[in-house]
Amino acid sequence: VVVVQGSQQCGKSTIIRSLIKHYTNYKIGDIKGSITVRTSKKQRVTFFECPSNIGAMIDLAKIADLALVVIDASVGFEMETFEFLTILQTHGFPSVMGVLTHLDYYKQNKNQQKAKKRMKKRFWKEVYDGAKLFYLSGIKYEMYFKNEIKNLARFISIIKPKPLEWKSHHSYILSDRYD
Repeated sequence: VVVVQGSQQCGKSTIIRSLIKHYTNYKIGDIKGSITVRTSKKQRVTFFECPSNIGAMIDLAKIADLALVVIDASVGFEMETFEFLTILQTHGFPSVMGVLTHLDYYKQNKNQQKAKKRMKKRFWKEVYDGAKLFYLSGIKYEMYFKNEIKNLARFISIIKPKPLEWKSHHSYILSDRYD
């Protein structure tokens, strides 16, 4: 289970749509609920887009195997990001990867490099030193660049979910739909 979290208008839906396009070669429109894709013969990945309310963050932190924390480079870290990281720490701290979006906001390469470095230092301070941070530099045809998404998808596919002590001591249920 991959939870994609970030503030509003930071690119969460675009990341999920780009990853789905990478894995399945199909374009999807609106994202409603979870989306499960087969990444290989033996592996499936379920993507959840995390809303900005605290209840949804808590529920998704309980089931997350991997959290993609999306950060808008033109804005920086927002309160929702810090809240979500704190909630993840409370629930056993699954694997966390950062994704830095809206890098095309910076016109000069020098300013972009400074922003990347500043964001990486802050991300490492909040998560742990050496945490993986991906850079998505721009959008073409409402999708992120193919090379960058391919790199992100490769890391999602090879990551091994670590067994969390919190999950083994607390029961939980994942319901995709309730009628």
